[in-house]
Amino acid sequence: MVTFPGGHGLLTSIGAAENYLRTLLAEYESFLPTAKPGKEVKLAELPVLADLVGPYDESVGFRLTFVHPVQQAMLDLRKLVLTREDR
Repeated sequence: MVTFPGGHGLLTSIGAAENYLRTLLAEYESFLPTAKPGKEVKLAELPVLADLVGPYDESVGFRLTFVHPVQQAMLDLRKLVLTREDR
């Protein structure tokens, strides 16, 4: 396993984003067997998906547990790459 000095924050941010995606997929996978072909589905039945596709400024889960961690991961990765000393 390759490690980066100061990479703990990067791993934390990526882990948070991964957990969000895992939650989104789990919601979909648990709902799918109950869906009936041709039957309209209320978005309220899929709250994580509703938060994802709803207005960004009203989003809680998507913005705070996915977008912000991904942005932080990109900043951390950029810092690691630009400040890396050749060894």
